[in-house]
Amino acid sequence: MTQATFHLQVTPNKRNQRRLHHLIDQLFNDYSKLLVVRLDLYLGKDYADVNTYEYMNAAFDRLRNNMRFNRLFEHYITYTARIEYGSDRRWHYHVVFFFDGQKVKHDYTLAKRLGRYWINVITDGLGGYHSANMNKSTYRVFAVGMVLHDDSQGKANLKEALKYLVKEEVGEPVRLDAAGKAYRSYRQGVYKPRDSRLGRPRQY
Repeated sequence: MTQATFHLQVTPNKRNQRRLHHLIDQLFNDYSKLLVVRLDLYLGKDYADVNTYEYMNAAFDRLRNNMRFNRLFEHYITYTARIEYGSDRRWHYHVVFFFDGQKVKHDYTLAKRLGRYWINVITDGLGGYHSANMNKSTYRVFAVGMVLHDDSQGKANLKEALKYLVKEEVGEPVRLDAAGKAYRSYRQGVYKPRDSRLGRPRQY
């Protein structure tokens, strides 16, 4: 696989970067292949009056809670995400979902279904989404999608591509909630590694 070149200069938060890389390494210790789906989740511009940090966090929590009962997430493993504020989309989420690549193959279709679920169910028609998995031709090196455990360059590209999730908010104002606490921007799903005695599933 070609080594990726990333032009966006990002200074990562070292602690969160270590957490992210540890998670990715754990996943590849347990799975022979991962299907990685990246989504940007936001609200339409016409709904700026309801686009608050609290609303977006509650919506994302609904999404996570619904995973347990929805066949769309049948082979879902875990996630990592970042919420941030921008002048265009206001509060929005960058989310990366990890699925078992032995069980799920078509990242374009899965990304589209996840995006439509965000729009139609989670936000009741207020939301919008963008997925790198549905726009592969715009990337010289596509770093998400199906990644194999023995593809060292693919794993390195994945870690580099996800660096934006753990970037330092240098120069950005510190945003405080109603209790005066700084907003948490980075989130990472809980993952319990498999029993090491079981070994990694056979790749096919």
